[in-house]
Amino acid sequence: MPVVAPKTTELYWSSVSCPQGQIVVMATERGVCWTGTPGTPIDNGLAWLKRKMEFDQVLEAEEIAPLQQAMD
Repeated sequence: MPVVAPKTTELYWSSVSCPQGQIVVMATERGVCWTGTPGTPIDNGLAWLKRKMEFDQVLEAEEIAPLQQAMD
């Protein structure tokens, strides 16, 4: 039986600098759904997530608890 991806309307992301480059983290209100290795472009994460879930908006903000916790 195929797995149905949950639909969400908002995908949040944030980044932090490290010596190897930026680390991008993406999350929904349900939790973290993608973390890039240092220097991985955000577009790689968005392309991967588009195959796994639906989202209407991509927002650069740490407004949700899962993303705030990951960035801390």
